[in-house]
Amino acid sequence: MIKNVVTVMYWTWQGRRVGNKVARLMEIRPSLYHSAMEEGGCQLHLMKLYHLKKMGVPLELIAHDSCKFLFVGLVCIEQAFGPQALIESAKFKVVQCDIKNYDGAGSCFL
Repeated sequence: MIKNVVTVMYWTWQGRRVGNKVARLMEIRPSLYHSAMEEGGCQLHLMKLYHLKKMGVPLELIAHDSCKFLFVGLVCIEQAFGPQALIESAKFKVVQCDIKNYDGAGSCFL
């Protein structure tokens, strides 16, 4: 039982690290990235991020596939807290990242 709890804590910690790297790649504040991922409908995203990285999925592809959750999440956050420069900047960067043509693009979030 304790081993399972420790394992899950490790996976979420590692998933947060992966998410932080993706956020830095996209030039978005990591805390905003994680909040927007959850608000955008990607539940348990920390676990998914850990497993994607463990499978060897490149950060660029994870960032590209995060966009569909991030934009929806940022809109939800903006509706809750009102327009803010940080959110507007993040939305612009998400759109820019989504537009970039990534050769290996496919869906890595299930």
